Amino acid sequence: MRRSPTRTGGYEVNGVLGTRPYHLKRQLETAFEKGISPFLLISYEAGFPRKIYESGELTQGFKNSDFFTEVLITRRFVNWLPSFIRLIRLIERDTPPEALGISHHITFEMNRYKAHLIEAADSPHLVICYDDWFASESYRCARLADLGLEVLDNTLGKMQRYGAGSSFSGMAIEVSELDIANRWKTMQQDPYAQTFLELARQDRDFMAVLSESFPDDPDIVARLCAP
Repeated sequence: MRRSPTRTGGYEVNGVLGTRPYHLKRQLETAFEKGISPFLLISYEAGFPRKIYESGELTQGFKNSDFFTEVLITRRFVNWLPSFIRLIRLIERDTPPEALGISHHITFEMNRYKAHLIEAADSPHLVICYDDWFASESYRCARLADLGLEVLDNTLGKMQRYGAGSSFSGMAIEVSELDIANRWKTMQQDPYAQTFLELARQDRDFMAVLSESFPDDPDIVARLCAP
């Protein structure tokens, strides 16, 4: 955020992964100079900072008005947390799996998750739940209709290479085999993960917005924390 999307992160053009961000920058600049408006999709991770968005500084080199629409994507907390714990351990391979550094990453990102959920609940933007999108063809159709998009392909597609695929299985299995809806069950016998669930459960503001966004999640958190 606040950086140039053509100079940071991964990108692809017409389905082909790119390796030279400056080349992408020149392609876009040439198109804009000619009055061409390409289909351009920019994705940011780590929440929606409303103040940065309202200042017009979210996407360096572009104004908010340059985009036809914005979409916020959320994920159920009970399925996001175990995926993130696993992901950060993969990133920090040389760090003990329950070290303070790992724990700091997790609590920091939990706070950012909370902030994003609060902003999404109070935002005029379309909000799409990743869990529901993955699970339901009718949900995908409804959200595409909200965006004014025709349903051309309602399958789940292929595993994406960004982030090396699934945090649980990498690129090893097909998308249809992913158990997205039940990631929370991996925390049933995991005291370390349950420590973070208990921290979340003690945060009343977080539990309130979580209940509003995902009504089943607080009960699952409570069950997982039960002795």
